[in-house]
Amino acid sequence: MCPGHFGFITLELPVFHVSYFKHVINILQSICKDCGRLLLGEDERAKFQKLFRSRHDPQEREAVRKACQDACKKVKYCPHCEEYNGPIKKVIGQALKIVHDKYNPKTVPEDVMAEFIDEFEYSC
Repeated sequence: MCPGHFGFITLELPVFHVSYFKHVINILQSICKDCGRLLLGEDERAKFQKLFRSRHDPQEREAVRKACQDACKKVKYCPHCEEYNGPIKKVIGQALKIVHDKYNPKTVPEDVMAEFIDEFEYSC
């Protein structure tokens, strides 16, 4: 401890910082929820990495990041582990809550839902 910092508080639940909430959602929409890798193939990832490193203007770098994020949002199956990735959404009506809507019957493909339901067959 140092002067001015008197300790810490252990919280029961995770808490998101209000200023970083939008950024956390953007990152979660761009990565695989199973393996944690970027939802782009190696060639696309290398292309965006090269573009990002060659740009020095902050506005140009932001445009490349946004294009990369938009490309990741379109990917439903991870190119690395081939796992289905549902959408990440902020829960409306509740403050600072994020939901991974992987098994929503309205949006999930039928084969993924059937595989999910089959997991419960041997649970007894």
